[in-house]
Formats: sequence, structure tokens, C-alpha cells
Amino acid sequence: MIVGAGLVGLFTAFFLRKTNPLAHILVLERGAYSRGASTRNAGFACFGSVSELVDDSTHMSEAQMQHLIRMRWEGLQLSRRTIGDEHMGYKPSGNYELFGANDEALYETCVEKFDLISTMVSEAIGFKNVFSIESDTPLGLKSVHHCIFNQYEGSINTGLFYTSLLQICLKQNIRILNGVSVNEIDQSSHLVRTNLGEIQAKGVFITTNAFAGELIHDLQVAPVRNQVIVTAELPELRLNGCFHLDRGYFYIRNIGNRVLIGGGRHLLGTSETTDELGTTPQGLDLLQSKLHEFVGGTETATIDYAWSGILGVGEVKMPIIEEYAPGIFVGVRMGGMGVALSSRVGEILAGFTR
Repeated sequence: MIVGAGLVGLFTAFFLRKTNPLAHILVLERGAYSRGASTRNAGFACFGSVSELVDDSTHMSEAQMQHLIRMRWEGLQLSRRTIGDEHMGYKPSGNYELFGANDEALYETCVEKFDLISTMVSEAIGFKNVFSIESDTPLGLKSVHHCIFNQYEGSINTGLFYTSLLQICLKQNIRILNGVSVNEIDQSSHLVRTNLGEIQAKGVFITTNAFAGELIHDLQVAPVRNQVIVTAELPELRLNGCFHLDRGYFYIRNIGNRVLIGGGRHLLGTSETTDELGTTPQGLDLLQSKLHEFVGGTETATIDYAWSGILGVGEVKMPIIEEYAPGIFVGVRMGGMGVALSSRVGEILAGFTR
């Protein structure tokens, strides 16, 4: 049994089927569909900008960072092989990290650490010249003082990615029940108590990411909300690509001739340490301010869509992948990198049953 039908849960089911062709595999999901970051992410297929990795280096060893970067990279490639670029809307657009007027100190630190970070990432993913410092500002942007390009990142279509993976699982005779809330798991007997009654399982995989603490209280994972807005169509929009700001805390991309911008939780305080979906006036104002600052022609743009996703984070960004108790397996705390990590985490979880 798998608790949580997000990306990690579905990939776990998929790889369990490959290693256990005759097993009865059941995925439980309390919502009508996965309501966490799996269906509410902004569609970035990324593994780390320079400033984000510089920031990570103050909390993690070089070996830990390299291991995590490799997991993210391998996860992205595994997803592409499993689902196919066409069926996940993958675009190898690259990704620009932008530095504005208030980011000079951050940029200087990135330049100072540039060779170290570049070497670390190249060794992790097996490609050289991952990053390059660019002198020209990409089209459609303004107020950009510096930028660093990552040629190996890209974007996905979030809904298409999730739906395609869901269809693959259904074709593999994996049962998925929606509207089933897990209230308690007896760790010794693997009896799962739900809102619809008790279900006996041979093994239980908990893949609810940010919400895992509801079932296993001592896990070091906390829910954090990230807000996102999408503009109305802008016929004169020149923006085309994916962009990060401020250690990855802000992200911008075009969707056709609309602009998506999200993030900013680090500036919104403790209000974003929550598992409640929804947007706030403060969050929307912050995102619109960044939008107007960096994207040309958006000063009078209206907002057509706004939503939030719940990330699972901890003191370090390394995901928790373990056999928590005999027959109880955990794959949570994606740290905002679920798009990159989910397939690899699912593969590792499924490997525990071999």
C-alpha cells in the first residue's frame, strides 16, 4: 500500500510493479487528486542555480551536495525515459539566474564560488560547462544587472506530466483510490485505518511529502506554502524561457504569452509555514512587485490565476528515504525539488522490497 498519489507515490507504484509483477498494489489518496506540490508546482525541471548551491554549501558538505545534485539529475532523466518528453511537455530551454540592483553582493559571491560550483555540478551530472556567465540580458526582461545561464535545465507541463504518469500506473494494474484518508497506521501489524474502514497491508509506503508528519510525528519534515500567479495574456510579451532569482526562492517563466511567477516564501515570514492551501494579499503583492520589476510590459497586467503548493522541507534539503520500521517505508521531504527527485526516490523505495 502506498499512502499519497503524488509524483513520488505514483513512481513508487510504477517501480514496485516492475520488481513485483504479481503484487496487489494499492495507492490511497485523500483528495480528488493529489493536492500537494505534485499538481501545483510551477513546471521547472531544475537541479540547482549557482546562488542556491552557494547557499546550500553553508549547510551541507560538498559530498552531500554532489549526491543530491546527482539524484536530481538522475531523477529528471529517469522521468524523461519513463514518461517521454512529449508526454510530460519537457522543453530543454535552459535556465537563467537573474541578479538585480539589490543582488550585487550575492552575485559577487557567486562569481567567487563559480569555479567550485561548476566543477561540483559537472562531476555530479557528467557534463562540462554547465553554467556560463552571460553579458546580455535575455529578451523581455529589465532591471537585470547580471545573469548566469544553466544550459541543462528546462521546463515541463505540470498537468500533462502528472496525468501521463497516472495513466501509466493504471495500465500497469495499479489500483488508485481517491477520497480515502489514512488516519492511523499500526506499525507492527501494518493495519491501515482509514475514513472508510481498515485495510490490511503487507507493506506500507508513506509518500505524502509535506504532510507525512500527520502519520509519523517524529519525521523532520515541515510543510511550507509557496504562492504562484499567472498573468492574463500579453500579446506584446517578449519573454521566452525559465528564470530564477534570489537563491531560487523566486522563479519566472512564460507560458505562451502569459507570465508565471512564484515563490518569495523566505520574505513572508512564519505565515508560510503552513499546510493550508490558498493565497494571501501579502504574497500576491510581493509576486506582482517582482513581476513588474523584472518583466517588461507587465506594469498593467492583470492576474488570471493564483494558487499555492505545499512543499516538504527540513533543516537540510536531502530527502528522507528509509525503512522507518519493519515494512514501513518513507519517501518524503523533497525540498521543493519534487519534479526532479520523484522518480529516483520512487525507484529507491521500490528497491527496498527486492
